[in-house]
Amino acid sequence: MAKYNMNLNFLASTFWSNFLFNNWATMSSELKSNNSQSTCPECLHSAYLIDSVTTRCNKYQSISFLVDESGSIGASAFQYAKSFLYAYVNQTYDDLSIMSIHFFDSTFDPYIYYGNNRATILNMIQSKAYRGAGTATGNAINNSVALIKNKNFPNGVPKILVILTDGGSYDSVIEAANNARKNGIMLFCVGIGSNVNTAQLIQIAGSTSNIVYISSYSSLTNLVNLIENYFCKQIIDVNLGDFIYGNKVRVPTSPSYFRVARSSNATQYYKLTVNYESDPSTAG
Repeated sequence: MAKYNMNLNFLASTFWSNFLFNNWATMSSELKSNNSQSTCPECLHSAYLIDSVTTRCNKYQSISFLVDESGSIGASAFQYAKSFLYAYVNQTYDDLSIMSIHFFDSTFDPYIYYGNNRATILNMIQSKAYRGAGTATGNAINNSVALIKNKNFPNGVPKILVILTDGGSYDSVIEAANNARKNGIMLFCVGIGSNVNTAQLIQIAGSTSNIVYISSYSSLTNLVNLIENYFCKQIIDVNLGDFIYGNKVRVPTSPSYFRVARSSNATQYYKLTVNYESDPSTAG
């Protein structure tokens, strides 16, 4: 009977109800507020593990999109590109004030610069008109890099340029890509359709691991979560005495990495010094 009553109490507990209804954030918060390293270190470890695997990406990073609108794409396929951008912006936890979206065909179209909120960006995506001339990807990368550099981001803020294209460029891309990497900008390519120039994409991305191929523009929206998660896992190794800028994401399989809550002030970022100390939960 005693055991039966204990189970009833457990079933009635808020912990169990949070578990049943997937209220992971509340469960983690209760574990941390009701326990300490001295009373229940395993409870705290469980809370941090819950945070690691359930918290959506909230990393302080600047993502810019560079979207091909050349004549080979066509107006209907271009609508799929716009739908992809809309879906990404609509659901992302990225700081949208440091996101930009530009387009290119034979010329560069600097369309959405930094400093806009979600509603403004979504409206601008919807109103973007298709142009449809040639393809000058190298020129577009150079112009995008210049705009990113002009923003003068603090050291340590990841800067990522995502390039969507369906074919090869009429101009050289290797010099522009190398210049981007020289300025600390990661290039990620989405190659769409059967006419992509694989050699050029590798020159742009610098690595095949920074390229995704899809068969058609209609498949683009399937990449929204994949791309967001991929950028969230760009983790920087932390060594003794390092200065850490911005936010680093902790994952359960890599306890040397950690998550820092982002400041509510978009102009602030963290500067931390790492030192090694004993785990307080193991102290006698």
